[in-house]
Amino acid sequence: MPLKYFEKLKQNLHFNDNSKMLPRDHEGHDRLHKIRTLIDHLIARFQTVPYETLLSVDEQMCATKAKNYMRQYMPAKPHKWGNKLFVLSGVSGYSYNFEVYTGQENETIATEQDLGANIVVRLLRNFPINLNHRIYLI
Repeated sequence: MPLKYFEKLKQNLHFNDNSKMLPRDHEGHDRLHKIRTLIDHLIARFQTVPYETLLSVDEQMCATKAKNYMRQYMPAKPHKWGNKLFVLSGVSGYSYNFEVYTGQENETIATEQDLGANIVVRLLRNFPINLNHRIYLI
């Protein structure tokens, strides 16, 4: 694809209304506002598939060379630089739920002490109970 077509596409492709974006100093500011509707749609579609018995909560690296404020360095991963995702996935590798790490804690739960516990609780928020699933934390 030629560069000018890509630039035109990038200029006109919008997923959310920028006028509804809260200022950075506001308490409810969302760093992913511009793609939040896309993320919510993907998660809703991912959760329509029946859950496997064995599930895992782990962090994944979405490799990128783009320079942005959410880029993380994780030396233990094969792709060391990228955007960090917390993922609830099955043994087959299918992701049922995910959360993009933005460098800040959103929707913290007062009863949970640290980031890891908050992530697990948020990823399992819509999870069906009493169905004999096994969840492994890696």
